[in-house]
Amino acid sequence: MNNSSKILNFSFKRVFSYFLFLIVLWGQTSELLHSQIISKTNGLILLRGWLLDTDTKAPIEADIRIENEEGKAFKISSNSLTGKFEQILESGKTYKIRVNGNTILTNEFTISFPQVENYAEQTDTFYVKQLKINRVIDELDIFKANSSELTDNALQILDDLNKKLRFNRDPDFFIIITGCDSKNAFTQIIKSQTKKKSKSQTNQTKFDQVGFEKLLANRREILQNKIANYDQLQNRIEIKTDASADCNNNPNEALLIVKHITTRMK
Repeated sequence: MNNSSKILNFSFKRVFSYFLFLIVLWGQTSELLHSQIISKTNGLILLRGWLLDTDTKAPIEADIRIENEEGKAFKISSNSLTGKFEQILESGKTYKIRVNGNTILTNEFTISFPQVENYAEQTDTFYVKQLKINRVIDELDIFKANSSELTDNALQILDDLNKKLRFNRDPDFFIIITGCDSKNAFTQIIKSQTKKKSKSQTNQTKFDQVGFEKLLANRREILQNKIANYDQLQNRIEIKTDASADCNNNPNEALLIVKHITTRMK
């Protein structure tokens, strides 16, 4: 064997040994991180989870972050074909589960496990709404009834939505103000007698369309001013009003609807 062959063989051995060292180190690191989440003193729960679309029940592929009560967390993923994921966790504990992906807005769930001595299994299904153009993603309760004044938790709702948009920069949305929570207040019941000699009365209704549309316009102005203070909402939310919305299907006063989805630079 000449000198160049010896050098090549020696270099290959060094690279191969270093590669094996990295594999072992990664395995030890993963075990260390997992040991920070799982205690050896409590029983264990195997969580068998499914992540599915709320309406179609189609599987959802997403990153899943699991956080324990001490704030320690790790990430796994759901299967793209089935939406299934599995994870061993500590019994008798409560965990926060945050799911995030390109086809959904970030959703958070809380799950608690019973205390077991050794081992048990638990099955849970987590439902989210897949992002599709013109789909209603959420119903927002942000205005007081018959008023353009925001509710006490409206700012928290806007803040949470702004944070969700930071995790997924592709979709833009409409907020459609329907005023369905206040529509009845603009309907008057008018009583009238059927005949002069008859004492019976009939009821007719009269709707104050002008007053109702003024309420929606005021709500739009108030909300537009508020979202101007949020880095994501101000550029990715378009606010519209719809005085003719079907309030039987969506009784809330405002709807979050997907406007369009555009792949942006991350």
